[in-house]
Parts: sequence; C-alpha cells; structure tokens
Amino acid sequence: MDQEIYLVSVAVEHSTTGFETGASRRLFHFHGAVGVWCYDVALDCNRFLVTAPLEEDLVSPVTLITDWTRKIDNR
Repeated sequence: MDQEIYLVSVAVEHSTTGFETGASRRLFHFHGAVGVWCYDVALDCNRFLVTAPLEEDLVSPVTLITDWTRKIDNR
C-alpha cells in the first residue's frame, strides 16, 4: 500500500524559555512505499540527494516453483 510521504521543513525559534515552531512547508514528495526511500542532505544544506528506484524495479514478478524436490530427483 502506497502512502503520501513528504519531507517537510519547519522553522524553529529558540529562547531561554523554550522554543516555538512555525508552520510546516513541504519540500518534496516521496513517491513509493514506506521504507523504500533514502535521502541525505548536502554539506552546504542547500540540496538533497534522494534515491529513486528504476521503473522496472517497482514491479517485480514472483515465480512460484511447486514440487521442486521432484525436479531435483529427476537429474
């Protein structure tokens, strides 16, 4: 099941009494299933590197082999 996942930015104000958060702002949308995507922030904090699977990797066929022990015995 795919979910809508966004990386967001939130402004934070720090003071001696605590901190306050501003409104969140969507930076970009992760397309795909949860747990599939990885990212990293560049050292200059101005860019992201995001992994993205190849289109052919998004749908993988499943091959089910039944009675496989019989096929080994026939060798």
